[in-house]
Amino acid sequence: MSHRRGSFPLTAAPGVPSHRTCSVRAVLPVGVAIASILVAAGCGGAGYAKEPRPIGVGDRFTLTAGAVATPQLPCTRQAGRAFGVHLELFVDGWVVLVPSGIGIRQPWVGTAPYVESGACEAPIVTREPTGVIEVRGDGRTLGDLFRIWGEPLGRGGFARYRGAVTAHVDGTPWVGDPRAIPLRRHAQIVLQLGRPRIRPHQVYGFPAGL
Repeated sequence: MSHRRGSFPLTAAPGVPSHRTCSVRAVLPVGVAIASILVAAGCGGAGYAKEPRPIGVGDRFTLTAGAVATPQLPCTRQAGRAFGVHLELFVDGWVVLVPSGIGIRQPWVGTAPYVESGACEAPIVTREPTGVIEVRGDGRTLGDLFRIWGEPLGRGGFARYRGAVTAHVDGTPWVGDPRAIPLRRHAQIVLQLGRPRIRPHQVYGFPAGL
């Protein structure tokens, strides 16, 4: 499987195509020791940071992939067409990358940091560290993703981070339990905790085929 990168219609780092979408332009950094990807925060506004912070580096901001199988979410040779969902994580205004390899049991096939395949796959996986999630089947939720990942999720935190979680779906606040957020085709999901808050994106440019 070839790498299929999506994008936001925003200004990117030098060498990455960019498009103007608002009066304040944000420069998106390239992750250290990770392939170039597009991650960003929106333009400034009341209650939001004027500019995004870069991708967080070091142990505090580095999450690892997991592949926890359950009877409802088995790790098998998946069949059927997948659709794309995009997830962004922010902690204290810093970008936290969603790792590649979630839901894919090792040994992995691919060129780091991209994972093409593995011993088996769950119905929800990540193949690249861009936040793009591949989903198979109806009725999946964000809680299912985190269950497969082996990481906690709730109103009081996500993964290793603790604090009140703010969630947005397609730019609209989600007031319920974030575990119940549906994984619909081309949903743009943002989870944040801490300050400053980043203006959530409403859409994401998915690669062809998702």
